[in-house]
Amino acid sequence: GSGVKIRSLLKAMVSDELRLYFTKVTLTIESFSEPTNTALQDETRLTSMLHKLATNAGYQELVGYFVKFTCDAIQNSVMRGNASYLRVLMRVCHALIINPHIHLDLYLDLVLPNLITCVVARHLSSGGGGGSGGSLRGSSS
Repeated sequence: GSGVKIRSLLKAMVSDELRLYFTKVTLTIESFSEPTNTALQDETRLTSMLHKLATNAGYQELVGYFVKFTCDAIQNSVMRGNASYLRVLMRVCHALIINPHIHLDLYLDLVLPNLITCVVARHLSSGGGGGSGGSLRGSSS
């Protein structure tokens, strides 16, 4: 009951422009979730998007949405052992953390456990994908 009202209220509080931006960012990030789908993997577009996330003001309203998206994606990727996608998600988290205009204080209890999981998850940082997972620990620290 009340969860629907709160969710609708939150959606109404975020402008259409910010919702569109959030959708574009998440679609760009998700394009890296399938390693076999190289046509969608545009590193230049990702780098540009990460630069905007790291420097632009005006994204504070989206912080909760970005945190939820990245935390859910990290948890799913850890279970699937998708180290390359986890590296992309770590880059997203890094961009949010270094943006001086974004305040993550209220979300640290959600963000930190996911980052720590990527740092300590042995099965992601050793063996497996031809050594590609070995740099995950370095990406998240």
